[in-house]
Amino acid sequence: MCKCIVRRNIKMNLFICRTIFQVYYAGILIKNKNIKDVMLAYLSEGLSDREKNVLSCCGINRIVVIEGSNPYKRLLKQIWFLNYLKRITKKQSVSLYFSSIDDPFIQAIISKNKFGDVYTFDDGTANYIQNSFFYVETKRNIFVRIKYYLIGNRIKSLCEVKKLIKIHYSTNHLKNIIDNVEYIPLYGKSNHSDLSVESKKHEVVNLYLCPNFDEIYIDAEKVKRKFISTLTKHDIIIPHPRDKCMWDAEANYKIRNDTMAEIVIDEYLSKGCLINLFGIANSTQYHYLQNNKVVNHVIDIGEIKPKFKEVIPKQIDCFKKLTK
Repeated sequence: MCKCIVRRNIKMNLFICRTIFQVYYAGILIKNKNIKDVMLAYLSEGLSDREKNVLSCCGINRIVVIEGSNPYKRLLKQIWFLNYLKRITKKQSVSLYFSSIDDPFIQAIISKNKFGDVYTFDDGTANYIQNSFFYVETKRNIFVRIKYYLIGNRIKSLCEVKKLIKIHYSTNHLKNIIDNVEYIPLYGKSNHSDLSVESKKHEVVNLYLCPNFDEIYIDAEKVKRKFISTLTKHDIIIPHPRDKCMWDAEANYKIRNDTMAEIVIDEYLSKGCLINLFGIANSTQYHYLQNNKVVNHVIDIGEIKPKFKEVIPKQIDCFKKLTK
């Protein structure tokens, strides 16, 4: 955790992120909009090596990590940060940037502080799927509701949060959580081409965005084995950030588990490659819908758990309609 200094009469810009993608896109926004005097608060249940790698190269100097090995330690850090931020907002103007409009801790931050301007930016499929938790209220268990009420959350609905937002920044042109949306892609003009993926002038790379097998599939091991059996030495897999599987480093396929998918994709786009991007219509694929150097493919590799049987098919159906 860094030591942060409060400076008077300077407008500060606070970014609150919950995922490494949010951190990555925050960095793009900061560069694109030339945002100065930035502090990043990263909310994590426990820092993985991948998270540390992304945070270390995001280009933001002032980073506060709110995490804990158990709920009690996390609560203490949350209370500390709320008090720390309250002191800052009393002394200077602070603009707020975040993605997770449903997060009760972020809602507590909004409730307890007066911010100059409030901006949001894309998290992923929740921004574009109209029945997601960014559109439909999810009732949390009573202990979670009591906890965040006691530390200051007074937000009663998603609509309350949305009314505060001045501008939403998005990676694509899809309908989003508010009407006032500004398009800022993940890639620069040099990483976009009018050439089709069939062009012989470019190397073609196959990238597989692995789902979280244990979380999504009924027989996770069987699904994973079947998936691996289809791979070749030319294929590159990117494990899901929450995936606990031990991947075989000596396997026939190539593996990139050191960083996030968007960074890997950017590396290949920067080399002039064309990309076949495989996945279950996840957030990363949505981010590259408007890039002609990326061709998205939806894969069906196993039986989904009951709690995802409505969400994922709708996600896939929406994605297929957009790619026609």
